[in-house]
Amino acid sequence: ALASVGLYTGTEGDDGEYAPEIADKVALADKVGTAAAYVSTGDCVAGFVYSSDIFRYDGIEEAFVCPEDSHKPIVYPGAVAESSEHADEAKAFIDFCLSNKKAQKIWAKYGFELSA
Repeated sequence: ALASVGLYTGTEGDDGEYAPEIADKVALADKVGTAAAYVSTGDCVAGFVYSSDIFRYDGIEEAFVCPEDSHKPIVYPGAVAESSEHADEAKAFIDFCLSNKKAQKIWAKYGFELSA
């Protein structure tokens, strides 16, 4: 997303440099949850996190949503492992998530969209 507005030279994550106007303001985190925690504790005033991460930490709220065309699609796939001892139950859960309107409202409440 930062690359799409000229604030980062790379497009694959760690393959570039931050623009001079923000370079000294960037605190890198090892994962998105750490970035959200930095904001939650006041160590940073803003962070780039997935929408779903704002619900995991107290004291943070959504200030801006990056346009969909400014980054690669964010996908969390769900599947049943062939080796699962509970394959039928796992498939039933995935089917439930994709078809039950109440389940879909819960997913949406926490920043997720479901697609088949």
